[in-house]
Amino acid sequence: CLDDQSSLGDRELSEITISTPHDTLTAYFGEEFVVSDLSVEQSGEELPLAYEWSYGTLNTDENGMASYPIKDSLHIVSHDPELRYAFRELGTFGLRLRVDNGETIRYKYFVLQIDTEFSEGITVLSRDGDGKGRISFMRTLTKEEINTGKVPMFRTDIMELINPQTKMEDVTDMVQVNNRLLVCSGEEGRIYNMDSRTFDVEGIT
Repeated sequence: CLDDQSSLGDRELSEITISTPHDTLTAYFGEEFVVSDLSVEQSGEELPLAYEWSYGTLNTDENGMASYPIKDSLHIVSHDPELRYAFRELGTFGLRLRVDNGETIRYKYFVLQIDTEFSEGITVLSRDGDGKGRISFMRTLTKEEINTGKVPMFRTDIMELINPQTKMEDVTDMVQVNNRLLVCSGEEGRIYNMDSRTFDVEGIT
């Protein structure tokens, strides 16, 4: 352009700044995970903010997290400023926060580790007087937890937490085969097939 008579706008855009105390987060399978300790500030006019939380497969290189940390399609899980979500996958993922005020957009990436509380311990199958089945789990404590006086306790809300839509009736037997946990129901003639690390019922035969 040999004769450019245009002029730039004289109003500065309101830039967004996102700050958090941690870049690596740990969530537990099936339990509500909350991210509330982040600060979002604007350099100029306080404009309405739009939030988007999403996650995907973590993209790494020789230095750790790659410049673009997520290498597949994103799964959008929330549009609230405070993330509240129960993840149902195990592994390490990239978690992305997108904040938009209509003038600028800012992204914040986290390393999200989704673990399970049920990797090692004692599992007990029981039923009440009406025949309703219940799975209880007592986690093996670490040496540090034992030294601090923590006492091992059974969690009895496994089915309500992980499988709220599944009701096991007249349970009779339970067996673990590698990473599979099989629970039999006598009256209904069913076998509940679940992951022994998460107690997620993945099939009923």
